[in-house]
Amino acid sequence: MARGHYAVVTGVEGQVEKAAVPGEVYRLKGPDLVIVYRRKRRELTVEISDIDLAHLSGSHVAAAYAEPDIGMRVDAELLSVLPKKVMLTLLLPEMSWQEIVGESADVNGAAIITRVYWSVYEDRPYPQQSYDVRELAGTTSMEV
Repeated sequence: MARGHYAVVTGVEGQVEKAAVPGEVYRLKGPDLVIVYRRKRRELTVEISDIDLAHLSGSHVAAAYAEPDIGMRVDAELLSVLPKKVMLTLLLPEMSWQEIVGESADVNGAAIITRVYWSVYEDRPYPQQSYDVRELAGTTSMEV
């Protein structure tokens, strides 16, 4: 059974039902940052205690990409208000699950908070992005 999909189950009298398939849930912490990522739902919950970014805490829709030899990259836009944009990129390990609900594993990862700046009035060069890289540690498990 493929991860992240529904299994088609034939019930009484040939009725078709959808059975929930387990999905990976990552729970990680880092400096001033708590992350919960539900892969199947593409749901990212972020708690940031930095004074500058605390207002960005909450649930966000995230796009995930599995990349060979790197793992999974999860991207979410936390803020987009001119002249500033804040993006969160997570690097998380891919897991080789046997679809066992309740199993968990210790994992580590990285969070990159990118601040993007736009300005058309600057008369000198300025950086258009700044990066804040944070180490993450926690667990991942299979949950329905």
